[in-house]
Amino acid sequence: MRPMISSTKNPLVKRIRRLKQKKYRLQEGVFFVEGLRVVATALEMGAEVEQIVWCDDLLVSDFGRSLLLQAPATELSASVFQAISERDQPVGIGAIVKMRVTAISEQSIGEQSVFVALYEISDPGNLGTIIRTVDAAGADGVILVGNTVDPFHPSAVKASMGAVFNVAIVESSAENLLNWSKENGLSIVATSAKGSADYRAISYPKPALLLMGSEREGLPSHILQQADQAVAIPMRGTASSLNLAVATGILLYQMTTTSVVD
Repeated sequence: MRPMISSTKNPLVKRIRRLKQKKYRLQEGVFFVEGLRVVATALEMGAEVEQIVWCDDLLVSDFGRSLLLQAPATELSASVFQAISERDQPVGIGAIVKMRVTAISEQSIGEQSVFVALYEISDPGNLGTIIRTVDAAGADGVILVGNTVDPFHPSAVKASMGAVFNVAIVESSAENLLNWSKENGLSIVATSAKGSADYRAISYPKPALLLMGSEREGLPSHILQQADQAVAIPMRGTASSLNLAVATGILLYQMTTTSVVD
């Protein structure tokens, strides 16, 4: 391990602070994560962990200390670690990790595959929650379409609870997504308040693609028209719509647990 860093002017500390900004993450192809579970998951899933930082005064977990043996580790003083932390009560471990994003042409497809495609969504918390849900439901990946929020935004990573390291993250244009889906025989399911079918009343042929629109605008009509099925979630109360992550979770579990009716 390297000597302890006790100054916020240290180059490594400055670099970690810069990685909170998207432009620096994109320039370097890495992002910073914080917390015992997320660092452990990164290592367990085989992510390329460039550097672990830790604080002797804050890291009281024996399990956490065992992680320091799995990648280059640098100790920070308590004051320095708190300066880079976004938590009120930091646990004293974080890591710089290489981004892992694939092109849609490289994504493999199985007979029962289900993917979630997100068109220009803007909330990092929603994205992180959806990534976590995709992992929990056993779906095959998240496809980010167009100008979608950065999956390595600190809020997205935090909301994913480490699932960002276990879920395929794919980037695509809308045109490439639709071409890829048709070429590979994916059934495209889209959501719309004007959808003609109750999401519970239909079958879901696989492989399948669940296509979700932005929080405010939904899916543009020219993309919605490309779907094989447009479904709606009934609203029984006064609310006119659901949170994007909640709606995605409802539909995703329906798609992954429902068999095709002959």
